Formats: sequence, structure tokens, C-alpha cells
Amino acid sequence: MAENVAKKISTRISPGLKAFLLPDDKTRKIRYSCFPGLHEKVSAIDWCVSHEFCCTLEDYLRRRTNISQWTPIEGLGFHDENVQHLKELSAHLPEYEKSNHEHVLREYKNAVHRNFDRLIDGANLKT
Repeated sequence: MAENVAKKISTRISPGLKAFLLPDDKTRKIRYSCFPGLHEKVSAIDWCVSHEFCCTLEDYLRRRTNISQWTPIEGLGFHDENVQHLKELSAHLPEYEKSNHEHVLREYKNAVHRNFDRLIDGANLKT
């Protein structure tokens, strides 16, 4: 639908601007990768960084792919079994994040566990 609208708009603007409205097929083709525990492939992190302005590990896991909603404990796994895979993914983040990707991963892991543990403790109090 968006492509049809862009084509209709392009008939009313100068030819020089048409290139900005209609990306070529090379830039639109999404590259996919696998994530442990998921049957469906997800958008590759390097593609998301270069085409969707993905800036952080949380951004990739939650907004660009929904991995954190589809896998246990927001992508970490029940027993942190996906940490090595997340470490590999974080190496593909933009330079300002990549240079410190181990810190980024550690902060993500700590934040997830803090939130998850708080939810578990709250659930235990109600029962």
C-alpha cells in the first residue's frame, strides 16, 4: 500500500526527487538470521543497524525483532543460555556501542534480571 502511494506521489513531483521516494530493491531486501529457540528467522542485526537506525541491543531485541517477547527472560533464556549469542550480536551495533559491547551486554543482562526478579518477587507476594 505504501509503495502504491509513493508511486502516485512520484507522478506529481520532479524527476530528481523520485529517487528519494522509491528505494531500489537492493536496499529494501531484508537480510535474516536465526536466533536460538526461535523457529522463524528474524531481521539480521547488521541490516537493522544500517537500514532501521537500530542503535542498542535492547532496540534490536525488543523493537526491531521482538526477540525479547518471543524468548524467555527477554532473549537471555531461562538460564542465560543465549548470552554468548547476544554478545555476538552486540558486536554489530554502531561504533559507539560496539567499542564497549561487553559493557552494553552486561548492562542489558543486569536490567533484565532486575526487572524479571522484581516481577517474580511481586507474583510470589500475591500468592
